Amino acid sequence: MSGTTLARLGWLAVLALPLTACRSAAPLRGEVWAPANLDSSKLAAARDAGVDTIVLALHDRVPTAADRAAADAVCAAGLRLGYWLEVGRCEALADAHPEWLASMHGHAQWRRHFPGTPAPNDGAVVKSWPWLPVAYVEAFAAHLKRVRKQLADLPEPSVVFLNDLQGSPSACGCGNVLCRWATDYSLGGKPPTRTATLIGPDAAARFCGEVQSVLPRSEVIPVWVTECEESDTRIDGACCGVGCYHGICWRAFDEQWRAVRGTAQTTAILLPYREFDRDLERYEEPGGWIEFALRHLRDRAAAQGAPIAGDSLIAVLQGYGEVLPAAKQRALATAAGVHASLVLRTPIDTSWQPHTTP
Repeated sequence: MSGTTLARLGWLAVLALPLTACRSAAPLRGEVWAPANLDSSKLAAARDAGVDTIVLALHDRVPTAADRAAADAVCAAGLRLGYWLEVGRCEALADAHPEWLASMHGHAQWRRHFPGTPAPNDGAVVKSWPWLPVAYVEAFAAHLKRVRKQLADLPEPSVVFLNDLQGSPSACGCGNVLCRWATDYSLGGKPPTRTATLIGPDAAARFCGEVQSVLPRSEVIPVWVTECEESDTRIDGACCGVGCYHGICWRAFDEQWRAVRGTAQTTAILLPYREFDRDLERYEEPGGWIEFALRHLRDRAAAQGAPIAGDSLIAVLQGYGEVLPAAKQRALATAAGVHASLVLRTPIDTSWQPHTTP
């Protein structure tokens, strides 16, 4: 990044401050926008509504001149600048290296969502396209190289959100979009068929640390997805009868997130309730899953003797589609003790497709 770019944006004084100065004294109140949909009127409206941070959704692509112009506009509007990057979900990398895709050879309940998928022949593995978890050595290196390239020619941000650091949706094969603890899951004690080299439960934490070293003056925040609920294990639930909740899922989640919490001061919890099909009758009110998920997360940690301070979490809320107003969703998060929020004004793609790899 050139000194000319920084001087033009008036960031030199900010960059001289230590990392802790990048954190706002008040709880973050931000919005995520697609750069192409952002203009001066939207920036003014956001600022007038009390928004202090605008996060540009760069997803998994190389930034363009339009992205840089949007970043300049955010800074000129007097708002904190952030970037939202998709890490483990990357279509271009998935097409180039299908051997690094997460495998789907555990439970078969995911097939109810893809009934036409043929059974793989001997030696073939069904993969979750386009999800390449950072838990693989090969994918970790490729994602890090890609993220470095994304950030190289952009104005220095106050904050970077790293999404998709876990496994793919339906990681154990149960079919639940919240199940992301695994990369290669097998049943009956049979070792999984891997086509990439596994790192271990601290892979996401290590990735955050690497990105932090690229941007030492910015705050790097991992975006995390909670696991399933006990009611999901019913035959008509999201796990379709698989006993995920009482199995390894949450234990693996705890291990991975414990490592992440040891690296990052703050974690963003992804809570797009309609996107995740969590607008169910069992919650007391529409959007009630937002409060439920945050309370469950904090209660579970407290029961394990590792309580989570509410100010170390950011609720990432759904602000697109037919959803509750952002103010109502923030109130649900606040009821669970989480006051910082980030509203998605652009969709986040969580989809996947089964692809068979020889």
